Amino acid sequence: MNGARQGAPAGSVEAGLGRATAARWRRVRRIGLGGLILLVGGGAFLAPGFDEREVEADNAAVWALQTSTGQRFARINTAVAEVDTVKSVSSPTDLVQVDSTLLVYSDNLGSVTTLDTAMPHDIDPSTPEATQSTPVGTEMLVSAGDVVGYLTEDGAVYAGLASDGSAVDPRELDPFAQAEVAEGEERPQFQADALAVAEDGRVAAYSGERRSVMTADAVTGEVVATTSLPDGPASDDMQARVAG
Repeated sequence: MNGARQGAPAGSVEAGLGRATAARWRRVRRIGLGGLILLVGGGAFLAPGFDEREVEADNAAVWALQTSTGQRFARINTAVAEVDTVKSVSSPTDLVQVDSTLLVYSDNLGSVTTLDTAMPHDIDPSTPEATQSTPVGTEMLVSAGDVVGYLTEDGAVYAGLASDGSAVDPRELDPFAQAEVAEGEERPQFQADALAVAEDGRVAAYSGERRSVMTADAVTGEVVATTSLPDGPASDDMQARVAG
């Protein structure tokens, strides 16, 4: 999960490097406005056959995906350590849980289905009433609280909120959207390599090509700033995190 880190300067943005694996602890180098920091992070195993995706500290119900061999998602009552609801989904990929809204991603992040946690149902690809396509080419999903961000294979950044439905119809965040170009010239592009979001709506995307960080507001869709990082990494194998 991305989010605020205690002790970081308010408003700082840190872009990090590292290879991420889902099954083991990993080390990530983060390069940001404040310098180089080493950090360790990892995942958690919740129940046989299921991977933990989202935990609400004040809610005993946790939703999880069976991604290894199954085609299911389940609600786990952590108060009694039992699975109390199991539903089916084809090619599950990830999920985001915000209050009574559950977003179930499938088809390698190509589709998202919105469910009410009080009335969950099987997700049948032949009856996709509540299923929508994610931005074309989505290859990464990040979330923090109500905020959901998408990064596509060509570096486009999108974001929205789960609570108001904009997470399934997200806005594109482009610092050059209003750029004026002369006839015959191409509009500049910000191709992001790493993406992070914070619970307060902040979005941070790092472009190795431009060695710069774009910060935006997921609530309004406004690009707040683009900050140059002359010594930032050029590799496309990196991670980002919003801190402060």
